[in-house]
Amino acid sequence: MVLLSSLFLAGPVFGGGQSKDVGSAPDSVTTALGCLVARDYIRPALLDLKLAPGRFAWIRYYIGTIPGIEPTPGAFNVAVYSEDALHGYLLLSFRDREGKFVAVRDGYRLTKVGSRWDADMGNGGMWVYKAVGEFATKLEKSPRYRVKLAPRREGCAASDQ
Repeated sequence: MVLLSSLFLAGPVFGGGQSKDVGSAPDSVTTALGCLVARDYIRPALLDLKLAPGRFAWIRYYIGTIPGIEPTPGAFNVAVYSEDALHGYLLLSFRDREGKFVAVRDGYRLTKVGSRWDADMGNGGMWVYKAVGEFATKLEKSPRYRVKLAPRREGCAASDQ
């Protein structure tokens, strides 16, 4: 029972094979995404993907540390994809001590190259981009959700990181 609840809290598990489209994303993920979408600095990333607040997009998520980078337990890593599924952004947030979501300014631009994802335009340099690209490639095997990019303030921290 403890193992099952731990897996649920960690988000989707990277499996083999194709991902599947599933119903609605968990409330915590849509809240984290809504807090991010409400920030003006996320708008250029959405425009780059030909998306905008109020529209629908495909996402995948993972809660926890991205392998190969500095530990960030409890981080909400949300990948938002363009309609052509060849571009995306990995957006990041975490909960503060009051349980509110804090938006992280630095996200990573993702580009599909063959069967793998490349990352750039984030914080950290080449080794971080490599780790994030490998993470995004594995994340592609997790469930995919169709969500509305709805900005929100409720459940969000007043400041960013």
